[in-house]
Amino acid sequence: MKLIITKSYFLILAVPLLIWSGCAKEKAPIPAWIEIDSMTLSTIYADQGSANSRFTDAWLYVNSNLVGGFELPARVPVLAEGNTNVLIWPGIQVNGIAGLRSPYLKVVPYQQNHNLTPGGVLKLNTIHEYDTTVLFKYLEDFEGSGGVSITQSNNSAGEFLGVNSAAVAFEGNNCGLIRHNGADNTITEIETLNWITLPKGGVGIFFEMNYKSNTSFIISLLAKPIDGPNKKIGVIGINPSPEWKKIYITISPQVNDFALGNQFKPLIGFARQPSIGTQEVYIDNLKILY
Repeated sequence: MKLIITKSYFLILAVPLLIWSGCAKEKAPIPAWIEIDSMTLSTIYADQGSANSRFTDAWLYVNSNLVGGFELPARVPVLAEGNTNVLIWPGIQVNGIAGLRSPYLKVVPYQQNHNLTPGGVLKLNTIHEYDTTVLFKYLEDFEGSGGVSITQSNNSAGEFLGVNSAAVAFEGNNCGLIRHNGADNTITEIETLNWITLPKGGVGIFFEMNYKSNTSFIISLLAKPIDGPNKKIGVIGINPSPEWKKIYITISPQVNDFALGNQFKPLIGFARQPSIGTQEVYIDNLKILY
């Protein structure tokens, strides 16, 4: 187990262990220890979609003071004893970037009082739920009987398929597949069938998704102005992953910067790479929420 602060990309230890240089007879205080092995999500599937999560960090507060952000599993020393309020936010890698980490404020933190003792260990495996104020604007798990809410873009040269195989899907029986093995200098791309109205301001809009791929790909937004042609707004590039991964993408900056309207479609696509025989991106459990 290791603290995130041991890595070059991380932040804070707001309650340091004492560094003392006084009398030789003075003893340093003995910390209590908080161990956090895992943090999971519980959902109401029909309204909130999959409970799969990728909480990589624990943001720990003790008696309302930030101790720091720690990579899971974590074993954290704290200078507190007796009745102590412990609050833990699940943390994510924003846009899948290891150096860009944040508490995921769309879920409810763990918070409870515990009796801490010097040298003692409090072991926690926390379960979280989405905050009741979170609105889900788009959900697609590919399991519905009425078809999917995704189609190929007009300029797409590849293909988009529904895959009916529990062995292939991330969970359930179905997932989506974006595939391209056509001509050089062409792209394949998918988009939602319908426009999604998203708010401006500091609401914090996230696009969640499970994926695996043998090629890099781009997630962007198609923005619809009140007048004039639609505009593609770049978001992020995603590296290949041979195993299913969960990603949390913030799209608030792109939404806020587009001053000409408030309707958007997420786009997923990639350019042809002849060095890869057939490029494939599998997707599942798409969500847009704020």
